[in-house]
Amino acid sequence: MRLRPILFTLALVAPAADAVAQEAMDLTVLPQACRAAMTFADHGMSQADLPGDAAKAHHAMPGMDATRPAGDTATGGAPEETAAALDRMHAPMMAAARIADPDLAFNCGMLVHHQGAIDMARIELKYGKDPASRKMAEAIIEAQTREITEMSARIETMTKQ
Repeated sequence: MRLRPILFTLALVAPAADAVAQEAMDLTVLPQACRAAMTFADHGMSQADLPGDAAKAHHAMPGMDATRPAGDTATGGAPEETAAALDRMHAPMMAAARIADPDLAFNCGMLVHHQGAIDMARIELKYGKDPASRKMAEAIIEAQTREITEMSARIETMTKQ
């Protein structure tokens, strides 16, 4: 009979813990127009209904788990910084998929995706030694910064119509 109170307590606590995890999801990297479209476009769903578990990010992106033992002297903080960049990118990209307008969803999701690429390119420049990889990182930063500006303008235009 002791099992019943434990199950009852778990039933009350588990949803609250999940809500706290979802509230921790940072969607502020998305323009306000994208966040507003998510709130109203998906049949009454709100940001609280979106996935926010960082662990899911690694499972949803096979091969992208960049975790290594802390203090890996061969790579400095690159693994930890890369994992953090991927975590920052994943939840907003998944949230953008909740936008009903496919054109707006594309631009919002790609904007965050490009920012993630820039973040990872900066990590390459900080820690990388290979000249060809560093050159590629510089090109990514230049091209994707320009594309983020273009997508941001497109988002503004689409949401003012």
